[in-house]
Amino acid sequence: MPRHARESQQTEVTPLAPGAALATALAVFALLFLVYLATLLPTVVDQDSGELVSACHVLGIAHPTGYPLWVLMGRAFDFLPVGGTSAYRVGLLSAACAAAAGALVTALALRIVGWALPALLAGVAFGLWFPSWSQAVRAEVYGLTGLLFALSLAAFWRWGQDRLAPRLYWLALACGFVAMHHRTAMLAALPPLVVGLALTRPRRTGIYAWAGLAFVMPFLFYAYLPIRAAARTPVNWTNPVTWDRFWDHALASQYQGYALSHNLGQMAHEAARLAPEVLAPAVGWSVLLAVVGLPLIVWGGVWWVRREPWVAGPLAAGAGLLAFWVLQWGETADLKVFLQPLGAVLALYGAVGLACLGRRFSSSVAQWGTVALVGVVICGTLLRVNWERSDLSDLWQHRDRWVAMLSQLEPNAVFVSDNDVPSFATMYLQSVEEMRQDVTLVRVVPLRTNWYLDLIEDAQVREAVRQAWEETPVALREAGPRDPPEMQWDRTAHFAYRLAQRLRGSRPVYVLHGPWPFVRTLAAQGQWELPGPPYFVGLSEDLVALRERPPRLTREQMDGPALAGFPEGLELVAFEWDRTEVETGEVVEFRAEWRLSGPISNPLQFGIGLAPETVSPDFYKRTLSRKGHFVQAFPLLCGSRDLGPSPEGTVYEQRGSLIIPTNTPPGACRVVVGLGPVYQGQYEGWAEVGTIRVEARPKPRNGP
Repeated sequence: MPRHARESQQTEVTPLAPGAALATALAVFALLFLVYLATLLPTVVDQDSGELVSACHVLGIAHPTGYPLWVLMGRAFDFLPVGGTSAYRVGLLSAACAAAAGALVTALALRIVGWALPALLAGVAFGLWFPSWSQAVRAEVYGLTGLLFALSLAAFWRWGQDRLAPRLYWLALACGFVAMHHRTAMLAALPPLVVGLALTRPRRTGIYAWAGLAFVMPFLFYAYLPIRAAARTPVNWTNPVTWDRFWDHALASQYQGYALSHNLGQMAHEAARLAPEVLAPAVGWSVLLAVVGLPLIVWGGVWWVRREPWVAGPLAAGAGLLAFWVLQWGETADLKVFLQPLGAVLALYGAVGLACLGRRFSSSVAQWGTVALVGVVICGTLLRVNWERSDLSDLWQHRDRWVAMLSQLEPNAVFVSDNDVPSFATMYLQSVEEMRQDVTLVRVVPLRTNWYLDLIEDAQVREAVRQAWEETPVALREAGPRDPPEMQWDRTAHFAYRLAQRLRGSRPVYVLHGPWPFVRTLAAQGQWELPGPPYFVGLSEDLVALRERPPRLTREQMDGPALAGFPEGLELVAFEWDRTEVETGEVVEFRAEWRLSGPISNPLQFGIGLAPETVSPDFYKRTLSRKGHFVQAFPLLCGSRDLGPSPEGTVYEQRGSLIIPTNTPPGACRVVVGLGPVYQGQYEGWAEVGTIRVEARPKPRNGP
């Protein structure tokens, strides 16, 4: 048989009834939405979700580009009569958009291959792919990104059927929404749009003008930014009330320095690092997905390019352009989320490849059986490897962490934060849950801009912040995201120190990081040192107080056996709670007594965790868990430096506050303590120091 005839027989497309196509797409939507609903985050995590939910809740201005369409949609979802928190309700927007994107991919694959089973499996695989699933279960912008990009794919395929002007207008409009919402995703849609403009029939100037108008229409949503900025919304990233600020925000100028940052070697390194994230954490599962899935994707891509080169080819070019841009991007904290549009293209290629594989067989039973087997292997593997790492349904530890921090602040305190994690969590707790609104949040990073000071309402604090920033060494003020974290932490500590001096005790000042353990290195280099007062007193890993007097640590203690012994000649003599019965989500006080037989050579911190009686303390070798426990860290002896051995008959006493995890199972729990280096989250020598009974209370709730 000639090759073209053989290929035609293998890939013959049989039109589906409209009802069957709709039912298949809806089935994928329902399946994915139920999976996302079962794993949906009920609160916020240590990423952008705190700021994004806050922006939706108060109709504020999120970080660049502002995402006005998403914020307005999130505000609408916040009014849904479901869920207990705004974070959950806005998270439903991500789940609904991601499930709809999977349904659209299914519907488009059905149009291409004319066979329901490969299309259904492709849509499910796209939805269970980790970059899709991980962003569908939290309040994030990428679920809507995936939906808008899927709409642009559908519009492009429909244009490819006749290449007429009306189809081009819909394609331009869809691509305009993609570009308006998330500029990176537009890279994948750019080649299809260019091809559409070049090959539309007839070629007339008026057609291009109307297409251009359709493309820019979605950008009218950016009028939201100056309107809400003029209202002085509580969440206001750059206060874009001037043209310069508006364009900087809409164009995301602050992130442009990351572009074209990596050479080919660095890009290869990033690709190797991303592979476990986009495939599977375990090598065996990753190999299985690659061995089964990649040949189908290549096979489907080759066949589709041969049949519809001006449709399938630009999709491949867009996918390659997006992958290149992501791998060369200089900020590498969470690159996988930018690859989500790539998954839609790969799913379509995979659907075509799966159909080609099935139609290699003459028997319908063999066709369906082969496709079902391969599809179940791929989708089942994705479900198996991604459920645990995407399941955020009982993840409260991030909220608990910052609730514990805010609970320790004195009334009318000033909290100095450096990076996005604590700032966004504080925004959420203050703006959404209306917790500790007496606290003034000062973010150090935007102090380098000319707009941030205007947003500080308290005139005294605003002037003190301006003066303290001017007194911070220039080398520290200019430290950027590519400088070592130590330098940024020291900038925050130094600024907070100057701010406390300026406020002169009129407002208590707290800072995220103290100067330890880096002050010794800086002092040796002659850069700067911080004499007291005020003194840095470490209350927890996330909170340092600036006090007029140093902490008084020594107290009398009779000799006796230690509860636990650690390296460095350190013994934990006593550990007490202020009560024996507590409730979940409750802040409690503790007291620890330490005995030193020699000086501490390295800065240390200790972690406290709760372990149900059914769990061994060895569990805390993994310091964080989503299933009801998390370890809270405290700098040993409040971060004091140069302490020698405990004087005879005395011990060092340390007091602190911590929160009982919101998702701790009710019942008796062991209290365990471990020791480790500062800021690394690694502890050794876990020791049981007592038990405590935990009672459950309702989870936190807030209205729209």
